[in-house]
Amino acid sequence: MIRVITTGRLQALEADRAKLAQALDAADIAQAEQQEAQEDLERVRKVADDLMKEVATLSVAALRERWAYVLFHRTQIHGIYTTLEAAEAAAEQQGAAPSGWVDTPADAPKGGSPETLWRIIGMPVQPEDGDAG
Repeated sequence: MIRVITTGRLQALEADRAKLAQALDAADIAQAEQQEAQEDLERVRKVADDLMKEVATLSVAALRERWAYVLFHRTQIHGIYTTLEAAEAAAEQQGAAPSGWVDTPADAPKGGSPETLWRIIGMPVQPEDGDAG
Protein backbone atom coordinates (compact mmCIF):
# COMPACT_ATOMS: atom_id res chain seq x y z
CA MET A 1 0.00 0.00 0.00
CA ILE A 2 1.33 3.32 -1.00
CA ARG A 3 0.19 6.43 0.73
CA VAL A 4 0.41 9.77 -0.96
CA ILE A 5 0.77 12.84 1.27
CA THR A 6 -0.37 16.08 -0.17
CA THR A 7 1.40 19.37 0.39
CA GLY A 8 -1.47 20.61 2.55
CA ARG A 9 -1.36 17.50 4.73
CA LEU A 10 2.45 17.79 5.00
CA GLN A 11 2.17 21.42 6.13
CA ALA A 12 -0.48 20.43 8.72
CA LEU A 13 1.81 17.69 10.07
CA GLU A 14 4.74 20.15 10.24
CA ALA A 15 2.53 22.64 12.10
CA ASP A 16 1.45 19.91 14.55
CA ARG A 17 5.09 18.89 15.04
CA ALA A 18 6.05 22.53 15.76
CA LYS A 19 3.20 22.83 18.29
CA LEU A 20 4.32 19.62 19.98
CA ALA A 21 7.92 20.89 20.14
CA GLN A 22 6.70 24.15 21.73
CA ALA A 23 4.58 22.18 24.22
CA LEU A 24 7.58 20.01 25.12
CA ASP A 25 9.75 23.10 25.59
CA ALA A 26 7.07 24.67 27.82
CA ALA A 27 6.82 21.42 29.81
CA ASP A 28 10.61 21.34 30.26
CA ILE A 29 10.60 24.96 31.46
CA ALA A 30 7.71 24.27 33.84
CA GLN A 31 9.49 21.20 35.19
CA ALA A 32 12.69 23.19 35.75
CA GLU A 33 10.75 25.94 37.53
CA GLN A 34 9.00 23.35 39.68
CA GLN A 35 12.36 21.79 40.59
CA GLU A 36 13.76 25.21 41.47
CA ALA A 37 10.70 25.99 43.60
CA GLN A 38 11.08 22.64 45.37
CA GLU A 39 14.74 23.39 46.11
CA ASP A 40 13.79 26.85 47.42
CA LEU A 41 11.15 25.27 49.66
CA GLU A 42 13.69 22.79 51.02
CA ARG A 43 16.12 25.66 51.78
CA VAL A 44 13.37 27.59 53.57
CA ARG A 45 12.42 24.51 55.58
CA LYS A 46 16.04 23.97 56.59
CA VAL A 47 16.40 27.60 57.71
CA ALA A 48 13.12 27.33 59.67
CA ASP A 49 14.28 24.09 61.30
CA ASP A 50 17.62 25.67 62.24
CA LEU A 51 15.83 28.68 63.74
CA MET A 52 13.48 26.44 65.71
CA LYS A 53 16.45 24.50 67.09
CA GLU A 54 18.17 27.76 68.05
CA VAL A 55 15.04 29.09 69.76
CA ALA A 56 14.63 25.79 71.61
CA THR A 57 18.12 26.15 73.08
CA LEU A 58 17.35 29.56 74.56
CA SER A 59 16.58 29.23 78.21
CA VAL A 60 14.87 31.61 80.57
CA ALA A 61 18.24 32.09 82.27
CA ALA A 62 19.87 33.12 78.99
CA LEU A 63 17.10 35.59 78.30
CA ARG A 64 17.37 37.01 81.82
CA GLU A 65 21.07 37.78 81.34
CA ARG A 66 19.96 40.96 79.59
CA TRP A 67 17.94 42.15 82.59
CA ALA A 68 18.71 43.88 85.85
CA TYR A 69 16.46 43.43 88.89
CA VAL A 70 15.91 46.39 91.19
CA LEU A 71 14.95 45.50 94.76
CA PHE A 72 12.88 48.10 96.62
CA HIS A 73 12.29 48.18 100.39
CA ARG A 74 9.12 50.18 100.84
CA THR A 75 9.70 52.89 98.19
CA GLN A 76 13.51 53.07 98.41
CA ILE A 77 15.98 51.21 96.20
CA HIS A 78 17.67 48.56 98.31
CA GLY A 79 19.88 47.00 95.59
CA ILE A 80 20.30 46.04 91.95
CA TYR A 81 20.92 42.40 90.98
CA THR A 82 21.68 40.45 87.82
CA THR A 83 19.14 37.70 88.56
CA LEU A 84 15.65 37.63 89.98
CA GLU A 85 16.70 34.87 92.34
CA ALA A 86 19.54 37.00 93.76
CA ALA A 87 17.15 39.90 94.38
CA GLU A 88 14.66 37.59 96.11
CA ALA A 89 17.45 36.04 98.21
CA ALA A 90 18.67 39.50 99.29
CA ALA A 91 15.18 40.48 100.39
CA GLU A 92 14.68 37.18 102.17
CA GLN A 93 17.96 37.72 104.06
CA GLN A 94 16.47 41.00 105.27
CA GLY A 95 13.30 39.28 106.48
CA ALA A 96 11.01 39.07 103.42
CA ALA A 97 8.83 35.97 103.37
CA PRO A 98 10.23 33.39 100.92
CA SER A 99 6.76 32.49 99.69
CA GLY A 100 5.44 36.05 99.64
CA TRP A 101 6.35 37.02 96.08
CA VAL A 102 3.41 37.89 93.83
CA ASP A 103 3.07 39.60 90.45
CA THR A 104 1.74 43.14 90.49
CA PRO A 105 -0.11 44.99 87.73
CA ALA A 106 1.98 46.86 85.19
CA ASP A 107 0.28 50.13 86.11
CA ALA A 108 1.26 49.87 89.79
CA PRO A 109 3.60 52.60 91.15
CA LYS A 110 7.18 51.76 90.16
CA GLY A 111 8.69 51.97 93.62
CA GLY A 112 5.69 50.44 95.29
CA SER A 113 3.58 51.95 97.99
CA PRO A 114 4.75 52.49 101.59
CA GLU A 115 2.59 49.48 102.54
CA THR A 116 4.60 47.24 100.19
CA LEU A 117 7.65 46.14 102.14
CA TRP A 118 9.60 44.48 99.33
CA ARG A 119 9.25 44.77 95.58
CA ILE A 120 11.40 43.65 92.64
CA ILE A 121 11.19 45.23 89.21
CA GLY A 122 12.95 43.63 86.23
CA MET A 123 14.35 46.08 83.71
CA PRO A 124 15.98 45.36 80.35
CA VAL A 125 19.61 46.40 80.14
CA GLN A 126 20.63 48.20 76.97
CA PRO A 127 24.36 48.43 76.19
CA GLU A 128 25.65 51.93 75.62
CA ASP A 129 26.83 52.81 72.11
CA GLY A 130 30.46 51.95 72.83
CA ASP A 131 29.77 48.73 74.76
CA ALA A 132 30.00 45.33 73.10
CA GLY A 133 27.31 42.89 73.38
